[in-house]
Amino acid sequence: MFDATYAPQISPASGPVITVIWGGVNDFLSSSEPVTVVANDLKCMVQKAKALGSQVVLATEISSHSNSGTVGDSDKDTLDAILRAQAFGWGADNIADLATDPHLGPDGASANTSCFPDNLHPGPNCEPYVTAIMSNAINELLGSTVSNRHTTATATYQELAGDRFLDLTGTAAQAASLPDCIGYSLPREIVNLGSVAATVTAINGETLSGNASIAVGARAVFVPVPGAPTAGGCRWERTQ
Repeated sequence: MFDATYAPQISPASGPVITVIWGGVNDFLSSSEPVTVVANDLKCMVQKAKALGSQVVLATEISSHSNSGTVGDSDKDTLDAILRAQAFGWGADNIADLATDPHLGPDGASANTSCFPDNLHPGPNCEPYVTAIMSNAINELLGSTVSNRHTTATATYQELAGDRFLDLTGTAAQAASLPDCIGYSLPREIVNLGSVAATVTAINGETLSGNASIAVGARAVFVPVPGAPTAGGCRWERTQ
């Protein structure tokens, strides 16, 4: 189906092309395919799309449930671990980490029928969470780059999805807030080109480990770290 229906639509000559790939939980509930086979199928689609000139966003899996209990969550957890460890090596440009959303990803989340009306597919109450994560993953790829950075001189600045490479240029102390880490997978870089040491904080009660201060002329890199599969969530960690 990928070769016959989607591949012909990829035409980089017409503008930026981003392919979003999300393997459904039906792969676990209605088939006998091992997790490694499902992962390899996703890998093949990533590599085919890349070979045709597309950028690729690959999504992690969310909770799955059936009338007999949380059948798919063990497979979901195994697949997500594979995707987080290997997707960038396959050629993916970003991971939309749906599993970090506490409404969607934790084990047993699909038992909540207000979010999953059929215990399998996110319904109207939870579709906005999927949309937000997918949009952020795409906007990261369309936003700032290492050679085309975003800049701000404001005293306080809330980063958006597209601010993956950000320069602080103020003449007074600046404070930058990282975005909510739910769904994020790519490192974020902040360089302090201002005149005074700057600070970085997390939002929505999320934690930030490592030095929150950026000296004048210094560069800091922050990575999102997913929470446990049983709980979802995430935190930020400074790595440089």
